[in-house]
Amino acid sequence: MRTSIVVRFVAFVLPAVAWIALAARSARAFGDEGAFDPRVLVTGSQTGPAHGSAPGRWAWELEQRTSAPARLHPSVVRADEPAVIDAPFLYWSGDTDLAPLTTGEIAGLRRFFALGGVLLADDAGAGPRGEPSAFGRAARREIARVLPDGAPITLGTDHVLFRTF
Repeated sequence: MRTSIVVRFVAFVLPAVAWIALAARSARAFGDEGAFDPRVLVTGSQTGPAHGSAPGRWAWELEQRTSAPARLHPSVVRADEPAVIDAPFLYWSGDTDLAPLTTGEIAGLRRFFALGGVLLADDAGAGPRGEPSAFGRAARREIARVLPDGAPITLGTDHVLFRTF
């Protein structure tokens, strides 16, 4: 009887396992197409965020703490490029003064906001008591030009966003 179990196993189970192994295709995953991209917004003569590794580190933390895929090498987009509206999130960072936005940059950002976009402005040069740096003052001035009927919202350190992770 033991021999017939072994024969059945060899005759049926092993060929089935071999067929599955040979017929299997490579697995597919989300990849970068659906991944969160903390896109870096640059304006004027800016070339990137104040701290170049910050957006990638943020994406890494997101992947580690959630099941959401994120781009570890975020893309960079200019405010006056059509690609500014390709995704709903922009990260604008700096610690030095900004040149006034051009007409094209204002138009691009207005369209971005009209489509429901979210902009996180990071004043990387803020003082120890939270006083804005030259970037913070310039960013507020320029956002007021882009959204003349609205006002930026300051989030206090007790906001739930800072307790998310």
